[in-house]
Amino acid sequence: MSDDRKKYKPIKDWRLFVGERVNKERLNKLMSFDFEGIDDLSLDDIFAAHSEMYKRALYAMLMAAEELWGIEKADQLAFQLGYKGGTMGWTKVQKHFKTGKLEPDQIAWYQDMGHLFYGASTKAFSDFDDEKCIVTREKCLYKPPEELGEKGKNWCRNIDDGFMKAYCDCQPGLVMQRTCLFGRPEDLGLKCDLEAMNYTGGTLCQHIWMYKK
Repeated sequence: MSDDRKKYKPIKDWRLFVGERVNKERLNKLMSFDFEGIDDLSLDDIFAAHSEMYKRALYAMLMAAEELWGIEKADQLAFQLGYKGGTMGWTKVQKHFKTGKLEPDQIAWYQDMGHLFYGASTKAFSDFDDEKCIVTREKCLYKPPEELGEKGKNWCRNIDDGFMKAYCDCQPGLVMQRTCLFGRPEDLGLKCDLEAMNYTGGTLCQHIWMYKK
């Protein structure tokens, strides 16, 4: 990494971002339409509910695909959704930084901004050094609703696999490793500061980006 430019400092505390103050109990009420009306809603409520609706619409589409064409086609759709999203995101960030090879801090920037734009349902803890970028997250847009069980988890993995392949196809020499998906802190390939990422005890997902030597 060049020392003549300012390196990105990852977001370490997401708690003040809009929607983050809405707890799971309140979100469940919003999703059940258990409130009086618009006067009973805060901006945090609306933003958190929008993020959750985004997630549910995604998985409703995959369930519809399974009903229409079968589970194999739904699995393929999940992968392709990730691949298309990953391709569009990575190439736009390459254009933003005017480089064909994103440095580890630029990858962290992309991950933080992408997770921020996904809304209150997605927050990550990014870090990097001169050789790699590590992102660990507990909350994610693609983390499936619990009622979908293993099928939902499989769709999440397929989406994730699509993103991973897209990033590596866009960036020659990039190696992306997923060390933990639906795991616990002890399963992480690289340890991270769980207190800094406001870990609440759920399952985790961790990715590592590095370049072939």
